[in-house]
Amino acid sequence: MNNSNTPTNQKIMIPLRLSPEVYNRMMDEVSKRKKDERGYSVNQYLTEILLKDLEKNTVVKTYYLPHDGVELFTMAVLPSDKAKYPTVIIRSPYEAHHENLNDEELEECLKRTFKKWTENGYALVFQHCRGTGKSSGDSDAFIYEREEGLALQEWVRHQDFYNGEIFLTGGSYCGWASLSTAPFAPDIKGIILEATDCELYNFLYLNGFYRSRLHGEWYIDRYKKKGSLKKNFSADAFMTLPMTDYSKRVFGEPCPSLDEMLKHPDRDDPFYDTPMGGMYQRKAVREARIPMLITTGFFDIFSGGGHDVWESISPEIKDKCAFVVHPYHHGGNPDGQPYHFVNGQLDELMGDFEVKWFDHIRKGTAPPAPLGKITYYELFDNRWHTDGYTETSGSCTFVLGGGEKSYTYDPRDPATFEGGLSNNFGGTVFMDATDLREDIISCYTVPFKRDTHVRGKMTAKLCVKSDREDTCFYVRVGLVKKEGDFALRDSITKISNLCDNYIPGEELEIPFTFDTGAFMIGKGEMLRVDITSSAFPLFVPHTNKAGLFSVQTDAVAAHNTVDLSRSTLTVSFS
Repeated sequence: MNNSNTPTNQKIMIPLRLSPEVYNRMMDEVSKRKKDERGYSVNQYLTEILLKDLEKNTVVKTYYLPHDGVELFTMAVLPSDKAKYPTVIIRSPYEAHHENLNDEELEECLKRTFKKWTENGYALVFQHCRGTGKSSGDSDAFIYEREEGLALQEWVRHQDFYNGEIFLTGGSYCGWASLSTAPFAPDIKGIILEATDCELYNFLYLNGFYRSRLHGEWYIDRYKKKGSLKKNFSADAFMTLPMTDYSKRVFGEPCPSLDEMLKHPDRDDPFYDTPMGGMYQRKAVREARIPMLITTGFFDIFSGGGHDVWESISPEIKDKCAFVVHPYHHGGNPDGQPYHFVNGQLDELMGDFEVKWFDHIRKGTAPPAPLGKITYYELFDNRWHTDGYTETSGSCTFVLGGGEKSYTYDPRDPATFEGGLSNNFGGTVFMDATDLREDIISCYTVPFKRDTHVRGKMTAKLCVKSDREDTCFYVRVGLVKKEGDFALRDSITKISNLCDNYIPGEELEIPFTFDTGAFMIGKGEMLRVDITSSAFPLFVPHTNKAGLFSVQTDAVAAHNTVDLSRSTLTVSFS
């Protein structure tokens, strides 16, 4: 709008109560309807003085809330101390950089960090999780978030600034902390789940394989973060046998919670229906009746989990929710990645989507993404789409080669891979050259005859046999670009997932399903498929012995064979 054409009687929407002198200055400026000497328009000038007034009135209050023998650092950042506000709650364990700041310094820091909330009329309550940042106690991921998150919400309800509305937001583990407080109370009006999952199993395992570069390395770093514990960690720790000695080797003492998690590699284990196993979180989305904005990335560690979250939303509420999939890794940006996708970051698509989402819920303003739909970025097509993500018009199945190929898999010398893709940290990479190891089989499809827009889940089938009663197979799929072979998806599984009593030497078909995604294969490009039996340090190596992985005391080599003429890769396209 051209400000010079703005009527003098135009109503100006003031989100907060202003001081009389500021209000008079604004009205005086409106009456002049001219640009000042800096060339600012009237509306620009009004915005500037309004924000300065808001920042001057911002109030930051610091608390150390007692809970179960510890003190939890909590800070409330308010637009002013003279009104009630909708309150946004964030609980985070990622605040080591706050530890050496005194309260006054941290108040100034968080006043700037959360400025977008106070400028838009929200109170922000921020808490350091137990044993992190300036909170006391010992940190132990997944153990305390429910009771301490619920306690914080109840505390908010007794504060003078509470207006009856609470909103939850946070990325990764912070999102898990929000889900931990389900079932949500009536005053929880909306939630944003950025790059998180509601299934503890997905933090820990893929098809029974411990995600050592997801949960393993992350948990080691987080456990007793502020204590004097000396951690003896290297990647080789994940080859400890038995894995029941793993925590003692790394921490110098048993870690009961981790030791328990290493006993439950099966998704259907009753453990996951207990509070420690994430019972409340896994029900949170399915039972929620509040608008949810969910985000993930093509290479996010929770890409598969994010899609599962979306699918688990009740049909009666899904039309009030939105799901957005960017083209990057867990950080949501191109840092450390082979390609920078044009306008691929969430803020490039939606701007300040957190404020917009909660404003949409409260005020009925436009949502930052279409409701009831998946908004996704198609890699190499370099565009955002809102239709056709799960709708396909056909598929192609490629035979991976001719005849049998065999190799020896030794768990004490596993194949190594960088780039966790959508199952571990690290995003994506260009794949290593072929023929570097005898235990990795590399195959290529024929060149594509035209640009092909891949949608949904790729699948693979391996026809295999082994001389051991149990072993495993790992598949990594990449796209052959002129710059290199660009890794897309991977998966791993074991014979015992399909056959309880495998007889060595028998042929067996093993299916693989990869995480959902959208990408374009250009005319003349090919897909590459790598096949092996390990992917270290992404997953703990299989010992080639049947039974619970964490109690195995030794490992043996396996002679594994893949019949490429009966093994396939299938892609669906729009």
